[in-house]
Amino acid sequence: MKKEKNILIVISLILISFGAYSQDSDIKEIRSYYYGISNLIEKKQVYCNQIELNKFGADADNWPALGRYNYKATFWYNTAPAQWDEDGEKSLLKVDEINIYSANSEKREYLYKDGELIFCFINHEDVGEYRFYFANNKLLKYIEKTKTEYDEEIIYNKNSSNDILEDGKRLLKYYLEMF
Repeated sequence: MKKEKNILIVISLILISFGAYSQDSDIKEIRSYYYGISNLIEKKQVYCNQIELNKFGADADNWPALGRYNYKATFWYNTAPAQWDEDGEKSLLKVDEINIYSANSEKREYLYKDGELIFCFINHEDVGEYRFYFANNKLLKYIEKTKTEYDEEIIYNKNSSNDILEDGKRLLKYYLEMF
């Protein structure tokens, strides 16, 4: 009986190791894809659309309840709309969002593959950085690097993943409606 229990423990540890290895492999693949897309953007080998609200931001009159405000979204994609078929959503590669407002600013990067959000990086000035890795619309891994010791200052956490996925779907829909 003890021998069977030990075998069961060893098998369980092996299965856990394979699961962890698979997750690490998925994260490495996402990172590699991210750097590949960044390289295409740097070399201007993709298309780009940009939307900006309150372009003059700090130089303009304050927005009600927001004060200084500027929003910019940049959509990077690899297929021109004239070449789309019903799979236009698969052309979106990345969306960069910048929100600048009186008290703070936030930058987000959404990475897509085949029409699905696979990564989101959030840099919230004065608070911290947050990374969400996804596969099949499920959170694979969450990483945070906060600049504060106070929990009430933490804006995102692991439970924010569903909101991030919804934001990713909203941006994808907005992208498709642009054309």
